[in-house]
Amino acid sequence: MPADRPLQTEIETYNAKLPGLLGSVGKFVLIKGTGTEGIYDTYADALKIGYERFKLEPFLVKQIGQLHFFTRELDLECPSAAKQRGKLKAPPGRIGPSPVTRKTPPRLRAERVPGGAEVRGIE
Repeated sequence: MPADRPLQTEIETYNAKLPGLLGSVGKFVLIKGTGTEGIYDTYADALKIGYERFKLEPFLVKQIGQLHFFTRELDLECPSAAKQRGKLKAPPGRIGPSPVTRKTPPRLRAERVPGGAEVRGIE
């Protein structure tokens, strides 16, 4: 393991074994070197076992999650910009602003109820 990249081996192991771990999404995997040492319900459980087994040697505890990919090659456009160019039409029967628009900002109200408790809300 290079000194400038601690846990690099463990991170690579996690990435390599992730497809097999996806049956336990949300749980925590304990990894030491190139081996998975166990899967635990909580971070605290995995960390406790890691310290018991490996003391102060480096190990990885990571929550198992699904792969997330993104790309910048999508041709997506903001709906309001598309509407301005005429690509997106307003729903039939709706012209102009939404009928639920407020002319005044909401106000905070507070009142006392029997027993002296204060109830707050927005009007």
